Amino acid sequence: MNTQTQGINQEKMQEFFGSMISKMNEQGTETDPFGALKSLQQVAEAWAKNPQELNQSMQNWSQKIGEVNMKVWNEFVNKSKESIEKGEFGK
Repeated sequence: MNTQTQGINQEKMQEFFGSMISKMNEQGTETDPFGALKSLQQVAEAWAKNPQELNQSMQNWSQKIGEVNMKVWNEFVNKSKESIEKGEFGK
């Protein structure tokens, strides 16, 4: 994606989140008495303004999830292997 396209997409996302915030503010605190949505909106705006950071964070998160997944499967396989060797698998 070229720089001009990224700029256009970023502007569209900022407009979208801006309109979303305006609509939420119009509804007032009745729909969000604890203000949780405002915090989520601020996070979404920050990601919209910094798409490269969002992309990097998503890649890091995905890598960590993959590492955890591999660790779980390796532990499962090793325990299953031990159970089979001891004759305890399936009991």
